[in-house]
Amino acid sequence: MIKNKTEPYMLVLSGLSDLPSLQLPLFLVFLLVYLMTLTGNLLIVLLICTDSHLQTPMYFFLGTLACLDMGYSSVTSPRMLFDLYTQNRLISIEACITQIYFFFFLLLQKLRIFILTFYPYIIILNTIMKIPSRDMRSKAFYTCSSHLTAKDSRVASVCCINTLI
Repeated sequence: MIKNKTEPYMLVLSGLSDLPSLQLPLFLVFLLVYLMTLTGNLLIVLLICTDSHLQTPMYFFLGTLACLDMGYSSVTSPRMLFDLYTQNRLISIEACITQIYFFFFLLLQKLRIFILTFYPYIIILNTIMKIPSRDMRSKAFYTCSSHLTAKDSRVASVCCINTLI
């Protein structure tokens, strides 16, 4: 009978600390930072969801960034904590590729939200600054501010839908 002799390819993780005496203190420090990050972002999301005064486009944007930050932190930190705790420095290629995929996916989502939010401001403010009269600039600014508020609420709802999908 022929047996499967395929061996999984593994990568060796190195660079954080080769000293066994530092493994536990590093584990505790990184665990504390990770838990504080998750707790802070979760409190932001819960506060925005429960308080009706905070359900504006700006706070919705902050809540979306807090959700992305929780995911972004959860991509690499648990594996690093596991490696520090068990002193196991091996990772399979599939696990590494999966981790890199989610890391860059969440990074691109964060960048996309920043671009969708700030690009209209830059374009409109640049146009307003080209108006020669100060009085006309002031009128244009007040007119455009209502448009930007409506645009922000639309961008925030699109970001929420994309985050849920």
